[in-house]
Amino acid sequence: MCTELTISNINSQNDFECKDLSYRTIQNIDFEAISHKTSFYRSDFRGSKFESIKFSENNLDLADFIGNTFKNVEFHSVIFGKAEFKNDLFYHCQFEENNYDDIAIHNCTFKNCIFQNEQFRLTMNDCTFINCQFIDCIFDQCSTDTLSFDKCVFLKCELSTMHAENFKFENCTFRDAFLGICFLGTYLFKNTDINLISFKYRGRIVETTHSDYFDDFMVSLKNQGRYFEYFNLSLLWNKCDDSSNVGLKDLLDGVVKEANPNVRDYNLKGLFEAIEFYAGTNTLPMYRLFDYISVLQNFPISSVPAESQLMFLQNIYRLNSLISSLDYSFEYITSISESTPCIATFHCMDESRKSAEENITKLLDEVNSTCFNKAFSKPYFDVISYREGSVFLTIASSLLLILMAAKVIRSVYELVCEIRIETAKTNKTIEMISSSKTPTSLNKAISCITPTTDSISPEKIHKIFSKDYLQDLLINFFLK
Repeated sequence: MCTELTISNINSQNDFECKDLSYRTIQNIDFEAISHKTSFYRSDFRGSKFESIKFSENNLDLADFIGNTFKNVEFHSVIFGKAEFKNDLFYHCQFEENNYDDIAIHNCTFKNCIFQNEQFRLTMNDCTFINCQFIDCIFDQCSTDTLSFDKCVFLKCELSTMHAENFKFENCTFRDAFLGICFLGTYLFKNTDINLISFKYRGRIVETTHSDYFDDFMVSLKNQGRYFEYFNLSLLWNKCDDSSNVGLKDLLDGVVKEANPNVRDYNLKGLFEAIEFYAGTNTLPMYRLFDYISVLQNFPISSVPAESQLMFLQNIYRLNSLISSLDYSFEYITSISESTPCIATFHCMDESRKSAEENITKLLDEVNSTCFNKAFSKPYFDVISYREGSVFLTIASSLLLILMAAKVIRSVYELVCEIRIETAKTNKTIEMISSSKTPTSLNKAISCITPTTDSISPEKIHKIFSKDYLQDLLINFFLK
């Protein structure tokens, strides 16, 4: 069997319909220069690689493109029809004036691609677009879900006439582009000016900046049980206030009462994704991020229906990991108080509680001395709980100290450090921790040890969390 499809193959044979063309290398073909319009109707291209190809007026209807790579490929006036694209990578490709008839595109990635003068009629799910351009494009009668756009440009594009849910836009630019207001609540925007986007409802332009419209729209979302969308738009339109953590608790109470498990899990998943997506941006200041995480961590798991509890706990652990792995911006760092309390559970490969405490003290001492110029005083933590085996030690301490220690642990030991943000701050409450006999009394007593210093330089803290400084700290720590 021929493993390469070339210009000579094409010229010598017209019949490429319903053929097995899987796992081929197809390159250096300009179909526009070929006299006949080659048809690949119902052919199988599974696993094939395309490079330096120019498709022009070819028929790809009902062809299967699964696990393909396209590099420097042009599609011009192609009849896609009902072709299926799945698990494909498109790199430096161009699409212009093609004919779509309910093409299916799933789990594909497009990098540095250009779409121009396209009228899409397609089904598309779980796809990613990176540094792509959409120019004079219309998405007409499409069904799309879970798409991500990073560094993309939309110029004179109509996206309001399709079913389109769960989009993520990062570092994107919109000019003369329209989105549908019905699905706006499911869109996450980061470093993207949504004021440059126009919205439509059933063909009519909507003034989203009008306060009356916003208030009515938000009320309708909440009344309809669309809690994730309500929460997301509250963040995007800066409608959260300092008591918004209480608002999140109210939303969670509404979500867990939803009888339909699919709707319930969709809202829960959306709430967690929004918090994770906006963490590290001005949309979600650090103090509010910690408020939200505290609300989620302290939400009674017993009130969550049994079939949703595992997903709820999984997302809690994801947020715990997020806290210790974020590359914090200068604005985030300046908003951290040295006394912001937290508890952390360290999984230590020690044989006893004593040796585990000694190693954690040594680690925190190095972090305190190197990073904070001994701003924190010993003892750095109070032990909340202890579990034998490979030791699990839960401590109460300062958030700044634990964040830095968590980064060191993740980078070197590759151990799990679970961080929880709490609200109690007094030494009296810390004393209550040691005498807690039940989980209920412990939850009421959790607090932290605060540093003795009045302030720590924000500029220095910003430097602390940079990767180069962390690397130097690790080298210094292990060479001593």
